[in-house]
Amino acid sequence: MLFVGIVYVLHLEPPGRFPAPEEGDMTTKPTNAEEEFFARQQAELLGRLAKEKEQAMAQAERERLKALHHMHCPKCGMELATISFQGVDIDRCYTCNGTWLDEGELEALIGKDSGFLHRVAGIFKGKPSPS
Repeated sequence: MLFVGIVYVLHLEPPGRFPAPEEGDMTTKPTNAEEEFFARQQAELLGRLAKEKEQAMAQAERERLKALHHMHCPKCGMELATISFQGVDIDRCYTCNGTWLDEGELEALIGKDSGFLHRVAGIFKGKPSPS
């Protein structure tokens, strides 16, 4: 067998012979607006990918996963207890002391009372609220 190969020879310029980067060159640091734009783009892409994956998943598989994980702590896996506070169900894990809110529940609590965080913390710490 005969192997034929190609050898590439790079010609490197000595230091100091490259032109300095100009304004708008890709080597300049991105602005906060650019970073925010790309972070938003990435979040939107990840959201679309998650929705596509969810739609592709069979209904039976979704039901199986829901049954396995429903009302179990995402941190330690133990069972969650539900406490109703101002009409909002708060999920609490008494094993690892995690507190979990479903989508929209934090906004519902904030909209009702500006000092709700102190009272919520007081419920779980056993201390009276400062109000």
